[in-house]
Amino acid sequence: MRWFSCFLTSLCLSGCAPFLADGFGSHDAETNIYQYITIEAHGVELVTPGDIHFTYRKNEVRRAVKRTGYDHVLLYGATTIEPFYEVWILDDPSTIPHADLVFDTIVGGSRLVVAGNGLAAPIPASDFRFLLEQMKVMEDE
Repeated sequence: MRWFSCFLTSLCLSGCAPFLADGFGSHDAETNIYQYITIEAHGVELVTPGDIHFTYRKNEVRRAVKRTGYDHVLLYGATTIEPFYEVWILDDPSTIPHADLVFDTIVGGSRLVVAGNGLAAPIPASDFRFLLEQMKVMEDE
């Protein structure tokens, strides 16, 4: 019986699938009217509206992942004012997420998926388009 308790505990602690990508939390951000985010592991720079609060707390991301089922999360954020929506950047997820808007791309040899979900109403297409237009491959200096 004791070995079963140990097994069950280790299973609960390890989880079934990685919900965070290796590069989660390994990026820089500068906040103003816009946020300038660099995801160095993938050589990506992006500009996002300043009303998106990106979280770097694993427990907050874990709650959101349980709700959506996404995996390999690089970046997760949600708006703090209307329109209310969330943005996900995933590093080669096992499946393409079901979301209001999804963009799947290859950047620097890595597959990234950007997903947007409306929290009260569908995410405005103009906001999502802005995110995609502002995603750039970092230039060598």
